Amino acid sequence: MHPTMTKRNWDSYFGAVRKQQWETAKQALKGVMAEEGDNPQIFLRLGDVYQKNGETGQAIACYHRCAGLLRERGFAQKAAALYRIILRLDPLDEEAIERSLEVLQEIEAARRPGPVKPPEGKATERPAESGPASARVPKIFSSLSREAFREVMAGLSRRSFEDGERVVEEGDSGDSLFFIESGGARVTAHLLGREVELAVLGEGDVFGEVAFLTGRPRTANVTALGPLQVCEIGRLAIESIIEKNPGVLSVLEEFYESRARDTVRKVKKR
Repeated sequence: MHPTMTKRNWDSYFGAVRKQQWETAKQALKGVMAEEGDNPQIFLRLGDVYQKNGETGQAIACYHRCAGLLRERGFAQKAAALYRIILRLDPLDEEAIERSLEVLQEIEAARRPGPVKPPEGKATERPAESGPASARVPKIFSSLSREAFREVMAGLSRRSFEDGERVVEEGDSGDSLFFIESGGARVTAHLLGREVELAVLGEGDVFGEVAFLTGRPRTANVTALGPLQVCEIGRLAIESIIEKNPGVLSVLEEFYESRARDTVRKVKKR
């Protein structure tokens, strides 16, 4: 593997996506694939690019490959999300229907029956901090100076939700990011007419990154678990932050890739 070449290709890909230059993005991903051919995230992004280019058949093939790799590595929830995308593009895809049913059985076998509860011990996952909630810095902004983070906070909007109220709707357009200032939320998605729980989020957690990074519609529902307060940051504000602080994009990308691992860990605890 040549790290310098791989980084150059990734940088080219992210730059092309921001400019919506899909052919350039495709070639950059093919360059990465030559070095990281077993990385499922490459096939996911390549599928997105093919879809943006109107090349539906190639997109479906990439999504199938990505879903297969994720499933082999135990990431059943992420594979289910990919099969859901495939079935939106081709509702008659027999392989996607068959694999979706198998994945649903795997997910249900891993779950423990009972009501959904916020994960215990949340406070042990991140040090408690004093001061107002806005002083708690989400991980994606951890590379920012305190002054830069204050600028971020000045440019966001706060929204409050009651228990059971929907924050984000699966299939909706929108490319803003959210982070939870207080409370908890449940993330679910529908596959073959059945609801699948993907994650339970708490204070400091971020959601909405898939739509921001890929331009796809929202891939899941996010519902308040009790009183919930979130901070919403629009695309223009995020891009301004990234332009001044490139490290934010790297952290956001790492977060996007680790979400599947985190989801599987939470499900296995049930």
